[in-house]
Amino acid sequence: MAQDLYNIVLGVAGALGGFLLYAVWNAVKDLQEDDKKLQQNLSNLKEIVVGDYIKRAEMERVIKDMHLQFDKASESQSRHLEATLERFMKVDADSHEMIMTKLERLEQFIYRNHN
Repeated sequence: MAQDLYNIVLGVAGALGGFLLYAVWNAVKDLQEDDKKLQQNLSNLKEIVVGDYIKRAEMERVIKDMHLQFDKASESQSRHLEATLERFMKVDADSHEMIMTKLERLEQFIYRNHN
């Protein structure tokens, strides 16, 4: 009888141990499958994110083009300013005197109407 009880206890313990090992084995397999899916998703995400960044060479080219455009605009503005100054400097003495006279009259008018 003691042997039968011992066999029953040992059988139940073996069955429980087997069930636990089976459950753990299935859980490990499920985790491995989930891990593979996560790795695949992460790999896809890396491709998406990295694919959208501008490459260093492209960025350097864009910056160089921008600098060239800024230089051209600066040169154009400099030429325009020089041309304007040249035209201003070509104003003859009579025109200069006429401008000064008008400015003085305007100044007197403002002074009279302001006081």
